[in-house]
Amino acid sequence: MDTYGPIPHKTPPLVQTARTSRLHLDHRCAKICAINLMLRNLSGDVYCGNSLTAEMTTLWMVRNGFIEEEEKPEAPDKIKTMAKENNRRLEAA
Repeated sequence: MDTYGPIPHKTPPLVQTARTSRLHLDHRCAKICAINLMLRNLSGDVYCGNSLTAEMTTLWMVRNGFIEEEEKPEAPDKIKTMAKENNRRLEAA
C-alpha cells in the first residue's frame, strides 16, 4: 500500500533527565527558578548567594517534582574557584 502526502513529523519528547545548577543573588529569583524546575519536572540545584565571595545563603534541591531547602550550604567547587580567581584579579589591580 502506497501512501501519499506529507511524512508525519514526530516531535521528540522533552528531555526529562536534564540536570542543572543555577546561582542567583536575589532570593526571589532563586525561588522562582526552583519553582520553574519543579513545575517542568526537571532536576537541579538552585543556589542563592554571592558568586564573588562564594557565600551561599540557601540551596533548593529539586528532584522528581519536589523541592528540598538547605540553609547555609557550602558553595560548589566551581563557584569557589571563580571567587578565588576574582580575588586574585582584584588584588593585582
